[in-house]
Amino acid sequence: MKDQTVPILIILVAAFIGACAQYFFKMGSLKIMEIPLYKNWFFLSGLVSFFWVLVLMTLSFRFGGVMMIFIQLMEQHTSGLCSFLIMWTKHR
Repeated sequence: MKDQTVPILIILVAAFIGACAQYFFKMGSLKIMEIPLYKNWFFLSGLVSFFWVLVLMTLSFRFGGVMMIFIQLMEQHTSGLCSFLIMWTKHR
């Protein structure tokens, strides 16, 4: 198996961006009835963030990444970061 350092670093960046995207979607969903979708910047930021997650995941596979490693990294880091961001904004 090839060296997995670069793909793992790329997927960690993607996990952080994915956690931010979940946060943006959560904040955008709170204002979904008040603001139209095309003016809801949190919702649109979530869409753009998830687009970059997909780009980074594709890039990591181009560098020789293995699916088994990425599934574990994405599950652990994305859910933990999203929970932290939501709890941090609720208790400020």
